[in-house]
Amino acid sequence: MRALRPLAETITAVIAATISATISSLRSVCECGIQVSEQPLTFGALTVNGCKQVRYNVRKLSELPYHLIESGMEAELRKHVLFNYDWLHSKLAAASLPDVLADFHMATTSFSDAAKVPLIP
Repeated sequence: MRALRPLAETITAVIAATISATISSLRSVCECGIQVSEQPLTFGALTVNGCKQVRYNVRKLSELPYHLIESGMEAELRKHVLFNYDWLHSKLAAASLPDVLADFHMATTSFSDAAKVPLIP
């Protein structure tokens, strides 16, 4: 077992150096500005057997409210999610009413002024 110690130390050093290099390169990318493509609510309609089918960006619809709440971006959450008709229409079409209500409930329990501005009675 002791014979493997130098190997383990070498592997640990290599991993630490790789992680350090990766982190420093990520920092330089972040300072330069990362180009992120726009994430639409829908990906476009397909026609299947003469029927128009809309594909929704389910990942955005399900994850964006959580991330906006957890990052404390209350104004963006209200503007782009809770009070945005296109968002609500897409979320209801792609998911269900309980999913939309869950977003509102999560927001009301997280907002600093939830008592002043009740979203759900």
